[in-house]
Formats: sequence, C-alpha cells, structure tokens
Amino acid sequence: MPDHVRVSVVMTTYNHEKYIQESIESVLLQKQENLELIVIDDGSSDRTHEIASKYDNSNVHVLKKPNGGPGDAFNFGAKNARGDIIVLFSGDDVMTPYSIQMRVDALRAGTAGAVCSIPRWIDGNGSVIPWDRHPNSFKRFSGLKPAALFSRLYFEGNFVCAPSVAMYANVWRTVGMFNKSLWQLQDYEYWMRLSAQGISLICLDEPCVSYRWHGENLSNETQASRSEFEHLAIWISAPRLLGREMLLSVVFGEAFSDYPVDLTDEDLLSLVYCRHHNSGIRQYGKRKLFFESDFSDVVERVKKSVAIL
Repeated sequence: MPDHVRVSVVMTTYNHEKYIQESIESVLLQKQENLELIVIDDGSSDRTHEIASKYDNSNVHVLKKPNGGPGDAFNFGAKNARGDIIVLFSGDDVMTPYSIQMRVDALRAGTAGAVCSIPRWIDGNGSVIPWDRHPNSFKRFSGLKPAALFSRLYFEGNFVCAPSVAMYANVWRTVGMFNKSLWQLQDYEYWMRLSAQGISLICLDEPCVSYRWHGENLSNETQASRSEFEHLAIWISAPRLLGREMLLSVVFGEAFSDYPVDLTDEDLLSLVYCRHHNSGIRQYGKRKLFFESDFSDVVERVKKSVAIL
C-alpha cells in the first residue's frame, strides 16, 4: 500500500434533496488527500440530481441510474471507483470531521480488511437525538474474529452501521457485490458474507458519521413485511457460506473448532438453524435433521461429539 492511498467515497442517494448538499459538503471538508467522491442518484424524482450536479468536477462524479435499490446503486458506484479504499455513504447522512482519516489510519494500523463505527444519530433538522430516544440498532464491538462476528450477526441481527464502513478495494473485489435483490438488508447479508470469508471487521470507539433518522429511511416500519422476507432468506442462505471450521465455531464455540467431531457439515448446518431465535428457522433446522438425516444417528453422534468437547 503506497504512503498516500487513494480513497473513493461511494455515496448512494434517492430523493434526498433536503440533505444531499450537506452530505456532499461533509465529504469535501475531509482532510484527506487523493479523495474522489462518486454520487450515485438511484432514480430520484426530486431535485437531488440537480443539486448534486453542481459539485461535479474532476474529483466529484455525479451519476444517475434507474431506481434499483441501494445495493444496486452502490455496486454501480463501486465499479467506477479507482481508490485503494472504498467508503460507503448515503446522501442523507453527514461525515464527522476527520471521518475518513480515522478509518484509513485504523485500516493501515492493523490487519482488518474493513472498519466501521457506531454513529451519532441526528434528526431531519440535523439536531443530535439523545441515545434514549432512538433505536439501539448499532452497537460497539471489539476483538471479534470473523467466526465470532458471523455468529453474533446471525443470532443477534445487524448491528453494523453501513454508512460508517470503509474497506480495502481488494476486500470488495474478494467478497463481491451487494445482493441487489435485497433492498433493506443488503448490508446485513454482506457483513456475514465478508466474515464467512475470514475477513476481519473492526469497530472504532468514536463515531465517524451522523446517521440521519427522519422517518423516510428505507428501513422504517412501513417496510416491515419486506424486511421479514429478506431476513428469512438471509437466515437460510448465510450459514451455507461457512466452511467446516466456522460451522464448528458457530455450533460449539471457537475454542472447539479444531476438535474432531462425528458430525457431517449438513448436521452442523442443521444445528446452526436449530439455535436461531426465529421459530421458523428453528423448525427448518429440525426438519432437516428429521428428514435429511437419520435423526437417531445424528442424536448419538451429537452426544459423542459433546462428550469429546
């Protein structure tokens, strides 16, 4: 990695005419050399594109595409990014001073492939929302190995603030693009895919973004049914990304991931499902054990494995 890394901020936006100017200017005020900003207008019907286009220059690229959801918009922007580090951002949020420098320094100082932080919460007018007046969606974490991060995400839900994430461009290329069929939980699925590939994600103690909660967020309550559908799809598919060592870690804990146990990968996968808090996923795991395996044989092998551990 050269001394002066190039950073690409990929900002996705949709009908953010109230906020896009402040969002763009918070990026341009960053004390970071070799910075490019790519603004992807995902088919806005308001003045978002008009306002953003005023900033278009050699280091700010404003592109518009048909509406396809935030994952599709970010994929489109990342394909055009030239940076060594890619920063995720949204057209209604605000970067704190030194936001990018904090994350670049954290990446370069350690072995993690990606970095995030908990956010400050602000309302539609930019006023800070006290901690007891907003959802406790995003949580600090530290020292989590990839298997432990996957396990916590899978069993507890998403706690990573997407607009606070920065990652090496080669990590983006390794993990792949966001699943564009997911409109609400594309980031949640991505963090599990990232950790399933053994890539570390660290969390800073200090907020690097102000996350705007204004009642128009894509993840608000009016989208509850879609959110439920996407959660179920992810909870079924995500464990299938894991290799045997990570499956053992999720079922028995990291300390026992190297122990020989008399269970197949499909047995372990079923046991992961059986541990989930969602009753539908638990039932799915039980059906797999009953109908895809000799259940009595699995029970005996589980007993033997637990005795070994």
